[in-house]
Amino acid sequence: MYIGGPFGNVYDEFIPKLVAVLRKFPGIRVVLTNGVLALYVENGIPEVFARVVNGYDVHTEILTNIVNYGAGDEVIRLLYDAFGPTKLIWGSEFAAYNLVGPPFTPERYIPD
Repeated sequence: MYIGGPFGNVYDEFIPKLVAVLRKFPGIRVVLTNGVLALYVENGIPEVFARVVNGYDVHTEILTNIVNYGAGDEVIRLLYDAFGPTKLIWGSEFAAYNLVGPPFTPERYIPD
């Protein structure tokens, strides 16, 4: 099931509804598309969000044209540390940097 975002404080209302669906249909794989807003995780990963991603087959997308990600980005590190690599999905815009335009250039994503 693909659920579009971007996701910010709506998680406080959305997550309990998602959990109800996942309890009823535990085999559903969910992808939260369009990224997690930096402001939602500025004080760390909210517990309600961590519980649903870690407790179910839920993945979150990292998307460049919604959230200003780049090399060494703290939000990517925070999500990676909280959920590991198997719960993160790179948005297709990473491959379309020429369409998204500056500052989203391939050089921005070269590891230091």
